[in-house]
Amino acid sequence: MKNSLPETRDITATIREKLEKVGGYAFIVIIILLLPLIFVGLLLWLAYASLKGKWYALQALRQWRGKYILLVYSNSRRWQGYFEDKIIPKLQDTAVVLNWSERLTWAWAETLELKIFRHFAGVTRFTYEENGKRKTSWAGDEFCPLAVILKPWWRPKVIRFWQAFKDYKHGKESGLKAREEELFVALS
Repeated sequence: MKNSLPETRDITATIREKLEKVGGYAFIVIIILLLPLIFVGLLLWLAYASLKGKWYALQALRQWRGKYILLVYSNSRRWQGYFEDKIIPKLQDTAVVLNWSERLTWAWAETLELKIFRHFAGVTRFTYEENGKRKTSWAGDEFCPLAVILKPWWRPKVIRFWQAFKDYKHGKESGLKAREEELFVALS
């Protein structure tokens, strides 16, 4: 009896080693077999992501009738006056304007303007509960103020003003002037 116990452990260890070896090979074989599917899935996702933006642009050009710029700003004292005095009047005939400060009234998934904003600005809306209350928050980088320029058959261009206004606050006007020029060149 005492001699059979070590043999059982040796057999169990040997079987475990063989199963681990076979399992490792099986994993490698499965990965190799799935690689073409993963590759095709990645290509489909990339095609969808690039065509989605172009589809939004075409929809906007059809629905907005002559307007091809989406301009988003807010009631921040840093830029509200600047936008309302210098930018919006020049873009009145060519831009759809959203005020970020009015976002609580937006139907986030329904309007084309918000779909374009979410897609090109990279802003995400999420809700969560805190202390039994439902709260809404947004995540993204430099998404307000910004302009999205939509021209037919061209890749939409996103111009972000946040950093330019931050620099402008510290006396550096060149970034803001460059962004503004970039926007107005798109008008021609």
